[in-house]
Amino acid sequence: MQPSTRRFSKRPVPSLAALAAVREAFVEWLAGVTTSEDRVEDLSVVISELGANAVRGTPEGAEPASVSAWVEDGLLVLEVANRVEEITVPDADWDFEDPLRTGGRGLLLVSAFVDDVHVDVEDDVLIIRCTTRL
Repeated sequence: MQPSTRRFSKRPVPSLAALAAVREAFVEWLAGVTTSEDRVEDLSVVISELGANAVRGTPEGAEPASVSAWVEDGLLVLEVANRVEEITVPDADWDFEDPLRTGGRGLLLVSAFVDDVHVDVEDDVLIIRCTTRL
């Protein structure tokens, strides 16, 4: 793997329309990182879900959401971040006992496609970091 293909530089995602272009660039980059079409399709779903949630969750007038990714020790790391008004860390663990629970289904969907989902808040930025083997 060429060093230049190891990183998908941080990209701003100010709108859902912009997300489509970022997702397309991510898929193109990813095709240079893995030969598995299934992994490319799976991770396209992940970036779509997380990116859309980040765009929708970013307060008006705030710095736009962002997407970045890199390969480290055979793992792909995908990071989606956005500013938040309310500092709450979404629960990445789905409670199957409560089918009427609101929220969190996006993380359930994402967790089906990756090996690990880590959710954190730094200052007023929500960061969701997914890792998966390529």
